[in-house]
Amino acid sequence: MALEGGCFCGKVRYRADDHTESVAHCHCKHCRASSGATLMTWVEVPRASFAWTAEPPAAHQHDSDWPTEITRAFCGECGTSLTYERADSEFLDVSVGSLDDPASVSPAHHVYIDSKIPWLEMGDDLPRHARGRPESR
Repeated sequence: MALEGGCFCGKVRYRADDHTESVAHCHCKHCRASSGATLMTWVEVPRASFAWTAEPPAAHQHDSDWPTEITRAFCGECGTSLTYERADSEFLDVSVGSLDDPASVSPAHHVYIDSKIPWLEMGDDLPRHARGRPESR
């Protein structure tokens, strides 16, 4: 099923013609800092199925605990966090909050649970991973 979405102001739009079942609530400090939220929810899509369909986004690159650089795309106008990419992966993550229909995907797990804000209560029974998923691509 295709996913479409974009930023708050509508300047940046994208389409992903495919996605995996990996939908993760990420609790890492980088996701918190880049989004201004207590966690980010991401859906994994094959890089080959993803395209920007309007103006391209701004981007910020940073180091993390992955051995390769991370690129985060966001709208340069309104600041909406849009994608997370590792340089060595055939997949990228799209922010579920930027989807036109965020209810079209369902969370599958929590990642970087060791970085979770202590007061955040989680009332689900999804699998929890101390860091990334062991099978992360």
